[in-house]
Amino acid sequence: MKQLLFLTFFYLSFLSSFGQACGKYRIKYLGTIQSEIRVKKVKLLSIFFRHGVGEKMIELLPEGKVFEIDLLSHLTSHHFSEPYDLLEFNKQHAGYFPITLTIIEAGQERNIRVKPSWDDIEITLKEDEGFGNLFEINLGELGI
Repeated sequence: MKQLLFLTFFYLSFLSSFGQACGKYRIKYLGTIQSEIRVKKVKLLSIFFRHGVGEKMIELLPEGKVFEIDLLSHLTSHHFSEPYDLLEFNKQHAGYFPITLTIIEAGQERNIRVKPSWDDIEITLKEDEGFGNLFEINLGELGI
Protein backbone atom coordinates (compact mmCIF):
# COMPACT_ATOMS: atom_id res chain seq x y z
CA MET A 1 0.00 0.00 0.00
CA LYS A 2 2.88 2.37 0.82
CA GLN A 3 4.40 1.69 -2.60
CA LEU A 4 1.11 2.51 -4.35
CA LEU A 5 0.75 5.73 -2.36
CA PHE A 6 4.36 6.66 -3.14
CA LEU A 7 3.94 5.97 -6.87
CA THR A 8 0.71 7.98 -6.97
CA PHE A 9 2.37 10.91 -5.22
CA PHE A 10 5.42 10.66 -7.49
CA TYR A 11 3.24 10.54 -10.62
CA LEU A 12 1.21 13.61 -9.58
CA SER A 13 4.38 15.51 -8.68
CA PHE A 14 5.93 14.62 -12.02
CA LEU A 15 2.87 15.81 -13.98
CA SER A 16 2.60 19.09 -12.09
CA SER A 17 6.22 19.98 -12.81
CA PHE A 18 5.63 20.33 -16.56
CA GLY A 19 3.52 23.12 -18.05
CA GLN A 20 1.56 23.00 -21.23
CA ALA A 21 3.47 23.82 -24.38
CA CYS A 22 0.54 25.14 -26.39
CA GLY A 23 1.70 28.74 -26.01
CA LYS A 24 5.25 28.27 -27.26
CA TYR A 25 6.33 30.15 -30.34
CA ARG A 26 9.58 30.96 -32.10
CA ILE A 27 10.93 34.28 -33.30
CA LYS A 28 13.58 34.97 -35.91
CA TYR A 29 14.94 38.52 -35.65
CA LEU A 30 16.83 39.88 -38.64
CA GLY A 31 18.03 43.21 -39.88
CA THR A 32 20.83 45.20 -41.45
CA ILE A 33 23.00 48.02 -40.17
CA GLN A 34 23.40 51.09 -42.35
CA SER A 35 26.50 52.84 -41.06
CA GLU A 36 30.16 53.31 -41.81
CA ILE A 37 30.90 52.95 -38.09
CA ARG A 38 31.89 49.44 -36.97
CA VAL A 39 29.16 47.72 -34.94
CA LYS A 40 30.60 45.18 -32.51
CA LYS A 41 27.37 43.89 -30.92
CA VAL A 42 23.62 44.10 -31.36
CA LYS A 43 21.48 43.80 -28.23
CA LEU A 44 17.80 42.94 -28.54
CA LEU A 45 15.22 42.52 -25.80
CA SER A 46 14.48 38.89 -25.11
CA ILE A 47 11.12 37.20 -25.43
CA PHE A 48 11.06 36.98 -21.62
CA PHE A 49 10.99 40.80 -21.40
CA ARG A 50 7.93 40.95 -23.63
CA HIS A 51 6.10 38.68 -21.20
CA GLY A 52 7.13 40.71 -18.16
CA VAL A 53 9.61 38.15 -16.82
CA GLY A 54 12.69 40.39 -16.87
CA GLU A 55 14.85 42.73 -18.89
CA LYS A 56 17.35 40.24 -20.20
CA MET A 57 19.04 41.32 -23.41
CA ILE A 58 20.08 38.95 -26.15
CA GLU A 59 23.52 39.84 -27.50
CA LEU A 60 24.65 38.82 -30.93
CA LEU A 61 27.56 39.59 -33.17
CA PRO A 62 26.61 40.90 -36.59
CA GLU A 63 28.14 39.29 -39.64
CA GLY A 64 29.31 42.39 -41.45
CA LYS A 65 26.25 44.60 -41.67
CA VAL A 66 23.69 41.79 -41.22
CA PHE A 67 22.36 40.23 -38.02
CA GLU A 68 20.02 37.31 -37.44
CA ILE A 69 18.99 35.18 -34.45
CA ASP A 70 16.36 32.51 -33.72
CA LEU A 71 14.69 32.43 -30.30
CA LEU A 72 12.24 30.07 -28.62
CA SER A 73 9.68 31.39 -26.16
CA HIS A 74 9.27 29.99 -22.69
CA LEU A 75 6.04 28.26 -21.69
CA THR A 76 3.38 30.93 -21.81
CA SER A 77 -0.38 31.27 -21.78
CA HIS A 78 -0.21 33.44 -24.90
CA HIS A 79 -0.67 31.58 -28.13
CA PHE A 80 0.09 33.64 -31.19
CA SER A 81 -1.19 32.35 -34.48
CA GLU A 82 -1.22 35.60 -36.46
CA PRO A 83 1.50 38.23 -36.93
CA TYR A 84 -0.98 41.00 -36.05
CA ASP A 85 -1.60 39.44 -32.61
CA LEU A 86 2.13 39.32 -31.85
CA LEU A 87 2.59 42.90 -33.08
CA GLU A 88 -0.25 44.21 -30.90
CA PHE A 89 1.07 42.31 -27.88
CA ASN A 90 4.52 43.88 -28.36
CA LYS A 91 3.11 47.38 -28.89
CA GLN A 92 1.66 47.25 -25.36
CA HIS A 93 5.18 47.59 -23.92
CA ALA A 94 6.48 50.52 -25.98
CA GLY A 95 5.81 52.51 -29.13
CA TYR A 96 9.13 51.34 -30.55
CA PHE A 97 11.40 48.29 -30.54
CA PRO A 98 14.46 49.14 -28.41
CA ILE A 99 17.80 47.98 -29.81
CA THR A 100 21.25 48.74 -28.40
CA LEU A 101 24.22 48.81 -30.75
CA THR A 102 27.75 48.63 -29.34
CA ILE A 103 29.93 50.59 -31.73
CA ILE A 104 33.67 51.18 -31.98
CA GLU A 105 34.51 54.74 -32.87
CA ALA A 106 37.99 56.25 -32.60
CA GLY A 107 39.13 53.17 -30.67
CA GLN A 108 36.41 53.59 -28.04
CA GLU A 109 33.39 51.36 -27.40
CA ARG A 110 30.06 52.99 -26.68
CA ASN A 111 26.41 52.01 -26.75
CA ILE A 112 23.82 53.68 -28.95
CA ARG A 113 20.08 53.11 -28.49
CA VAL A 114 18.14 52.74 -31.74
CA LYS A 115 14.33 52.93 -31.57
CA PRO A 116 12.67 51.78 -34.79
CA SER A 117 8.93 52.36 -34.88
CA TRP A 118 6.61 49.35 -35.01
CA ASP A 119 5.33 50.81 -38.30
CA ASP A 120 8.77 50.17 -39.82
CA ILE A 121 8.98 46.56 -38.60
CA GLU A 122 7.62 43.68 -40.66
CA ILE A 123 6.31 40.57 -38.89
CA THR A 124 5.43 37.50 -40.94
CA LEU A 125 4.39 33.98 -40.05
CA LYS A 126 6.71 31.44 -41.69
CA GLU A 127 5.76 27.88 -42.56
CA ASP A 128 8.17 25.23 -41.38
CA GLU A 129 8.24 21.85 -39.68
CA GLY A 130 9.41 23.10 -36.26
CA PHE A 131 7.45 23.11 -33.02
CA GLY A 132 5.21 26.13 -32.49
CA ASN A 133 4.65 29.05 -34.84
CA LEU A 134 7.70 30.75 -36.34
CA PHE A 135 7.46 34.52 -36.66
CA GLU A 136 10.05 36.42 -38.66
CA ILE A 137 10.56 39.95 -37.34
CA ASN A 138 12.43 42.00 -39.90
CA LEU A 139 13.78 45.08 -38.13
CA GLY A 140 14.81 46.55 -41.47
CA GLU A 141 17.75 48.90 -41.94
CA LEU A 142 19.08 50.41 -38.73
CA GLY A 143 20.90 53.69 -39.15
CA ILE A 144 23.21 55.28 -36.62
